[in-house]
Amino acid sequence: MPKKHLVIILLISLILGWQLLLPGYFTMHDDLQVMRLYEMNRCFLDGQLPCRWAPDMGQNYGQPLFNFYSAFPYYLGQLIHQLGFTFIDTVKLLFLISLFLSGVFSYLLGKNFVSKNAALVIAVAYLVVPYHAVDIFVRGALSESWGLTLVPLVLYCLFRLSRLPNSSNSLLFALSLAALLTTHNITTLISLPVFLIMGGYALFV
Repeated sequence: MPKKHLVIILLISLILGWQLLLPGYFTMHDDLQVMRLYEMNRCFLDGQLPCRWAPDMGQNYGQPLFNFYSAFPYYLGQLIHQLGFTFIDTVKLLFLISLFLSGVFSYLLGKNFVSKNAALVIAVAYLVVPYHAVDIFVRGALSESWGLTLVPLVLYCLFRLSRLPNSSNSLLFALSLAALLTTHNITTLISLPVFLIMGGYALFV
C-alpha cells in the first residue's frame, strides 16, 4: 500500500472518529465496555489465562463471560491498557483502531480486483458507511465494530491463500478467521455465505 493512501485512510478515520479523541467518556447504549475491559484486566492480574471468569459481574457473583462473549477485542484492549492508557481511553482507542483498520483491510481486499486508486475509493466508501457510526457512537457495539473490521481481512487472506497456497498464507487465513470467530458470532454467521461464494470464486478464477 502506498504511504499516501495509508495516510489518507488514517486522516479520514480521524475525521470520522474525532469525538473519540475528546477527553472523558462518551455515552452509548452498551455502556458495559469499560467494565468488560476491567474484568479482562482482572483475569491478567489473577493469572487467569485464557480469561474465562469475570468475578465482578453477575451482581458480584461472577460469570464465565469470556467463555461465550467476544474476547478478542478485549485481549487487544488489555495490550493497550498495559501501555498506560486508562480503561476509558482504551475503549475509545479500540473503536478508533477498528475504524482505521476496516479501511486498511478493505483497501487490501479491493486491490485484488481493481487498481490501487480504485481500492482507495473502496476503503473510503467502507469507512463512511453509516453503520460504522451507529456501531461506535450509538450502540457502542465494540465486538460488532471489530467484526466489520475483520470480515474484509478474512476475505483478503482467503484470496491470498488461493493464489499462493503455502504455510504462511494458510496461517494468516487461520488466524484471521480465528480472530473473527472469537470477536462476533453473528457477524461470522452472516458473513459465512459470502466467504463460501468468494472462496469458490477464488478457487476457480
